[in-house]
Amino acid sequence: MKGRVLSFYTQQNQGAILGEDGRQYSFMGTHWQEQVAPREDDQVEFAVDATGQVTNITYDTTATSAINLDKPQQSAQPQYATGHSHTTQEQPTLDNVYASPTSQVSPSPTYNSAQDALYAEEEGYNMIDWTKKCMSNYVNFNGRARRKEYWFFYLAQILISMAIGAVLGIISGAIGTDLTMMSNLVGLIFLLPTLAVGSRRLHDIGKSGWWQLLWLVPIIGWILLIVWFATDTTPEVNQWGAPARRV
Repeated sequence: MKGRVLSFYTQQNQGAILGEDGRQYSFMGTHWQEQVAPREDDQVEFAVDATGQVTNITYDTTATSAINLDKPQQSAQPQYATGHSHTTQEQPTLDNVYASPTSQVSPSPTYNSAQDALYAEEEGYNMIDWTKKCMSNYVNFNGRARRKEYWFFYLAQILISMAIGAVLGIISGAIGTDLTMMSNLVGLIFLLPTLAVGSRRLHDIGKSGWWQLLWLVPIIGWILLIVWFATDTTPEVNQWGAPARRV
């Protein structure tokens, strides 16, 4: 698959790619196959394994604006009588970026224009938009999701179930046959995207999606999950990518 690098944080050795399918993928520096460290807007090709993890990331050599592995070019420097010349900053590579624990980049996330545009767009989302996003990420258990994405999708399910239940009740009364059990099909349709957005929501506060198994623990498990789903985005970049909203 082809895509574009949205960000790369050298201290965390993690970054994000916007794929040609419109999805944002997080990746680790260990899966970067080039010698030069990735930069914003680099055009790349990558693979996605069976678990949804990005692997084998390389430059897209077929991109219209080809990547120059040596950029930025060092321009010719004026020579002075002393024989010394001005020096330019060395282009970071995967060999020297992690040479010491004190990197050039602070651990706090920084945002580029592509991320800012995505954050700004999602600020105007309504319940329908969030529902569309969740359904388009039907079985995407990777990445992160903000509170609005999870709770608006949950509200949409309730409203849709109520509407279908009401319609089936009216039809049942008209034909004399109970059809209300068919409303259970709605729950089955929404099951996978609900688990997927639940995992992304937990990722957004730094927790594994497997914590959703607490739904099997009545009362205590339910309360704990509800509190976590209502917890605000954590600002740190984690193994699932950049924060789901600007923080």
